[in-house]
Amino acid sequence: MTVGNTVLASFLFAAVSAEAAALNEIYVDFAVKAETPPVLDGKLDDPAWKDAIVHTRFYEYFKPHPKKAAIRSEMRLLYTDKALWIGLVHYEERMDKLKVLSTVRDAVSWWEDMSELYIDPFGAAVGYTKLLVNSTGVNGDLRRIDGSVKLWEWSGDAWEAKTSREKDRWTIELCLPYSDLQMPPVPGSSMWRLCVTRYQWTSGGFIGSVSSPGGSNKNTAGFGYLWFLPQGEKPDIKSLVRIMRGRVSAPWCTEIDGVLIHDFGEGVKSEALSGLTAVRRGELDARMAAIRFEKGGALEREFAVLKEKYRRAKAGGDTLGDYAFAGEVLESLNIFHWKTKLESEFGGGK
Repeated sequence: MTVGNTVLASFLFAAVSAEAAALNEIYVDFAVKAETPPVLDGKLDDPAWKDAIVHTRFYEYFKPHPKKAAIRSEMRLLYTDKALWIGLVHYEERMDKLKVLSTVRDAVSWWEDMSELYIDPFGAAVGYTKLLVNSTGVNGDLRRIDGSVKLWEWSGDAWEAKTSREKDRWTIELCLPYSDLQMPPVPGSSMWRLCVTRYQWTSGGFIGSVSSPGGSNKNTAGFGYLWFLPQGEKPDIKSLVRIMRGRVSAPWCTEIDGVLIHDFGEGVKSEALSGLTAVRRGELDARMAAIRFEKGGALEREFAVLKEKYRRAKAGGDTLGDYAFAGEVLESLNIFHWKTKLESEFGGGK
């Protein structure tokens, strides 16, 4: 293949990769107003928690395009006039193997079973307040001003966390007064950023999960969004479209009740995922039908792998994960299609 043809191939591969990269999933959490705050005891059995919206979609930690996490967790969010309340339930099959290293404040380490919570009340995902809690309730904190300035000695004056254990889970109940965050939220107006991670060591090795896709201390742009629902309101598709319009830069997408809400550069829109996945699978069929190459060798082995991914994409459901996977397979088929055309037209280096 000549230098010119190599440049052409690189251009085509970059072009089809750009389509998959455009599917930038974000996560929006909702805090519900609690008239009577819970009792801080590490249990989520107070009446107020029953009204909280349960966040169950956690992702692989520290992955640029993460899949669903291998470990199960839940998050609930409440707020009062004085504080943000966060409830975390970490399901665990090996409770007797929970790893505990820290016994004093500010010594909590990601080398033990624990959670980190990143909260940015300014909504810019540049600075944040970081709270750490291990499975016995030992905690720590710090504050980041920006990418180069961290206040390691900073300690919140008022926040508290308690933990509890059951036979198949351990729970964190955390109360974060606004006095530790420099500002209170304005329900129906404030858009905070939030990211919660879990580090698990009970399997003998490390497994991590995160509440927002791609979020970490190294990628604050991947933090999720936190909206404080005015009292009596519930999230729905129309309200989410209104909330996100003008607040998040394109491209992005998120799912609620089987509907994909997105902005791919043409404004915020909502579309049924069932229809979108049907269209995407039609594109997969068309691309598969267009692929032609001489059988044998490395191309045939590569195509066999792609055919299996194609089969899985066709057999999937109508979730955002299914839609994203079909997009990944389509990207791979597009690249393979152009590879076969280049091999056919330019002889693969002859």
